Amino acid sequence: MSNSMPPGVTTTPYDDAYEEEMEDFSETIMPAGKFRGKIMADVPSSYLKWVAENWSDDDICEAADKEWSWRDEWKKHWEE
Repeated sequence: MSNSMPPGVTTTPYDDAYEEEMEDFSETIMPAGKFRGKIMADVPSSYLKWVAENWSDDDICEAADKEWSWRDEWKKHWEE
């Protein structure tokens, strides 16, 4: 996960759980689009949801869905 937190997100006791559970997915890099070059952890929730439902690459869809689902479970969604 990147060292900087997205806007509006602060560290919590759940950060360790995030790192353990999401390491494989949160580090996936967006290959194209508005957030090209950013890791999933640094992409706003609404864009992740769109990617999970519309992207043509199954690995990218799965990574976006896992990141979005984790945020949903822990109530850590954020937007730009």
